[in-house]
Amino acid sequence: MRLVFPGISYSKPGGTENLIAQIIKTAQIEHGVVSIIIGTKDSYLIKKLITEEVPFVFLPSQEVDGFEFQETDIWVHTHNSTTLRAVKRKPGKAVVWCVLVNSLIDWNRFRFEVKLTGRKLLGNFITRRLIHGLIKRDALLAMDGATADSICGFLGRKSKIPLLPVAMATDDAPLKCEFNRVRNTRHVVSYIGRSDDVWKIKPAKKILLDLKHLDQKFLVNIYTDHEAPFDRELSSIVNYNVEVRYHIGMSGRKLREHLAANSDIHFSMGMSALEGALCQIPTVLVDPSFIDLPEHYQYRWLYQTELFSLGRFIDSGGSDCPGMQMREILEVLESPESACYVAEKSRQYVLQNHSSSYITKLLISVNSCASNTDISRLTPSSWG
Repeated sequence: MRLVFPGISYSKPGGTENLIAQIIKTAQIEHGVVSIIIGTKDSYLIKKLITEEVPFVFLPSQEVDGFEFQETDIWVHTHNSTTLRAVKRKPGKAVVWCVLVNSLIDWNRFRFEVKLTGRKLLGNFITRRLIHGLIKRDALLAMDGATADSICGFLGRKSKIPLLPVAMATDDAPLKCEFNRVRNTRHVVSYIGRSDDVWKIKPAKKILLDLKHLDQKFLVNIYTDHEAPFDRELSSIVNYNVEVRYHIGMSGRKLREHLAANSDIHFSMGMSALEGALCQIPTVLVDPSFIDLPEHYQYRWLYQTELFSLGRFIDSGGSDCPGMQMREILEVLESPESACYVAEKSRQYVLQNHSSSYITKLLISVNSCASNTDISRLTPSSWG
């Protein structure tokens, strides 16, 4: 048995890429399972695996026809890609692991339809049929309960979708061991997010707006790949009590060490939230949004989430779950004891729910009866 990851071409660091890297590493070390990556050599995932000396098989998209795949191979699709056309008749069982809901509900985009009508009626109709088929064949996995709920909302009915949470390396993470005992000093807030996704920038904007109205001083460390998109949204918010510093291209061990050494409280979504929690930092889960988050938006601790949810897209209606105002969240920093308590609960949440050993074991045991052919049959872009 081998794991096959098609359509790997993204050149920047991202949660999905880091997730796949960890699965590949764990599958090789703990189960002796080899992974095959189909994509481009300049992708971030390829570079990361080479740097970390993780063994894998790289297959350029144009060389798929000459490669021998097996019936026991497990194809792990996280999005629709041009590679599907080349692999649609290759043997093996296939699953779609939905780690970002838009990657699934926009599976068939039909740009011409949107351009002509402003809607995606035909594209959505075919995508719904695809999702129904995946569920029927035990071939759809959702990252968390929020993702599963969004899929059901798209379908217009409740369906039981198995959950496979994201996995990350939990060993040897540096831990924040001390919290400031001097009250009313400047707090250091951390946030991680890519710059090319506006839905990862809008939450940072909301955080700064809420901090701006408090009678305290803050340093906000933003870890990203490019400063300008963040700065366009945030520069007008910064004032005498809020300073922003950008840390570009920091990842892996270096990122964790910087978080543990500097951050007093961490805000993020997805795997970026897990990074701070794993370093034993009080971690607040924030939600993605394509628009400014509403004024009444409320926050919650990472460990208060349900069904492994690491954030759900927010519209103008705001959060549909109870939470706390920023002032209430920051009360945890008023004493080292309360900060340590929340920090350790944040860390234990990650250890208990997102261990790469546990998640990888679930993935290689998947009992899908779908194939690439089944997926491509309802993916018109692969028909040519």
